[in-house]
Amino acid sequence: MFLVRLGQLRARTADLAGSAAVLGLAWETALRAEDQLGLARVLHARAELARRSGRPDEAARLLDRALAMDVQAPAQFRAFMNVELARVADPVEPSRRALELMETCPDRTARATVLEGVAEHREPLLAAELIGAARVLRGITGSADPFVRALAERCRAELGAERYRDALARGASMPNPERYALSPLSSP
Repeated sequence: MFLVRLGQLRARTADLAGSAAVLGLAWETALRAEDQLGLARVLHARAELARRSGRPDEAARLLDRALAMDVQAPAQFRAFMNVELARVADPVEPSRRALELMETCPDRTARATVLEGVAEHREPLLAAELIGAARVLRGITGSADPFVRALAERCRAELGAERYRDALARGASMPNPERYALSPLSSP
């Protein structure tokens, strides 16, 4: 697991070659240990690396492979794989699956991560509401993640400062933001 996280962190800091090398070691380790969940985690991390390297089709194939594995994976991990798949394929079904997995999850940080990931694919008003809900779940008012910051700036620019602030406040007061985010997915 440490090698997988290290590989992901390297990819997120644009050290793509370093990420690939570390994830190669993680793959070998999981294979030797016959750790199916570990292999799924490496596939997920390799998919993120592929996306960040400009290879969305490869990322989708890796994620499909990981999601098809017959492993007992925590709901958070399955949700994260679906959020990543939504970034490289049609986002509707993977977003729905991720939200459904998180709807009753006690892990507030994981729920926030999924809401932020789903917000990437929504119109600015709903995206801002989901960002507001994620902020409350995390217990912070901002994000260090450059993708979340860029999304927030896009929403602020499109909505204007006042409407953006109001949307954040609405999101922050939602008792079940996952159910709210699912409602547009259910609409015709």
